[in-house]
Amino acid sequence: MKVIIEKFHVIFYANKKIEEERLFIRSEDKIKIDKYLLLKNRNKLTKEEREKLKKILEKHPRLRFFYVTRLRPVSYT
Repeated sequence: MKVIIEKFHVIFYANKKIEEERLFIRSEDKIKIDKYLLLKNRNKLTKEEREKLKKILEKHPRLRFFYVTRLRPVSYT
């Protein structure tokens, strides 16, 4: 039996978990985190956006985990 995990699905579920975690943080900590800051292509972030994102990800390790997973999906074949 061979299990194949497509890159599309890894990214899809990582994005879903990012959104769930963002909403959890918003409800628990009362901190608004811009959804599009987390989903925007890293190459298109301004310097200010990169700094803001860095601070958010340092403060919230679970969110950082999902964010990094979305950026570097592992290839299983």
